[in-house]
Amino acid sequence: MSGVTSQGFIRKTRDEIISDLEAKYRTGLGSDIDLSILSEDGIRMRVLADELDEIHKLAEDIFYSNFAHTATGVSLDRVLNPLGSERQPAKRANRRFAFFRRKRFVCEYRNNLSNW
Repeated sequence: MSGVTSQGFIRKTRDEIISDLEAKYRTGLGSDIDLSILSEDGIRMRVLADELDEIHKLAEDIFYSNFAHTATGVSLDRVLNPLGSERQPAKRANRRFAFFRRKRFVCEYRNNLSNW
């Protein structure tokens, strides 16, 4: 079973999509239809399966964007805002880094390393 379940979102694999499409093609167009990889109908069916796979991936991303622990970017802001929480804005990092070569060289943030 795929889609939204009590265990979360279960996405169909490409192979499952192809199997479902094959069954529907055979039901609608007859059991003698050629759906091999090289046939015209088989190629069209696989192109459709690729597009449906992308739609399933997008649906999964949309589903998980509704939860604070799986959302990212703007979706995370939208999930946290009704809860009264906000993400902290991005900050610049000011750190010291030590690089070791033949002798110790300490580089402050924004120093030019071209003289190394």
